[in-house]
Amino acid sequence: MLTGKFLFTRFLSLFVFIAISGVVQCQTTGNYQKQWNTADSLIKKGLTRSALDKVQGIYLQAKKTGAQPELIRALIYQTALRSNIEEDATKTSIDSLEREISRAKEPARSILESYTAEVYRLYYQLNRYRIYDRTPTIGIEKKDIATWDARELNDRISALYSSSLKDAPLLKEISIESYSAALEKGNSATLRPTLFDFLAFRALDYFGDGEAGFSQPGSPFTITDPRALEPASDFVHLTL
Repeated sequence: MLTGKFLFTRFLSLFVFIAISGVVQCQTTGNYQKQWNTADSLIKKGLTRSALDKVQGIYLQAKKTGAQPELIRALIYQTALRSNIEEDATKTSIDSLEREISRAKEPARSILESYTAEVYRLYYQLNRYRIYDRTPTIGIEKKDIATWDARELNDRISALYSSSLKDAPLLKEISIESYSAALEKGNSATLRPTLFDFLAFRALDYFGDGEAGFSQPGSPFTITDPRALEPASDFVHLTL
């Protein structure tokens, strides 16, 4: 049986190569490429901690120079590597990603929002049996996702996917061809020609599986007729 940590790393790695690395590889040059080669070599040797330290150095350099593609790639690598060596890796990674979203510019912001939604979503899937046992609480600020119930998690996932598409005009101007170095060969460019299309399909995958509305009634309604609160002797004569 695959462990949760293995699935977590496997999933995040898949996202790196299919969704993000195209723009990174197309713009990665000289010094950064050498550093990524070193990090990948450490990963292949199973030296996870050393690889994480190397990636952290890349992150700090990218942050200083404003190299957004390198920054995004470093954040994704950090998330995947932490899941293998840190006990509370998911919360640490999510906190880091949420901070980056708050200061990122487009299109990096939309990419990070979609990616962070996926991290939340995988956490939800791997811990569903615990989450379903949690009861909703009101009026309490809960920063630790380990205390969130199913509705709170799905609300955040939904908000992130929706926000990743809010700058649609800009995203529609960015060709998916810029990601061709990482995308698997096929008809992706035809079916999803822009970054907007790519992110939209990711959002649809979530909203289409029914998980987003799990905590909501199938046929929601609100009682607005004040007569519904009349005394029982009068209420029984109402035609609703």
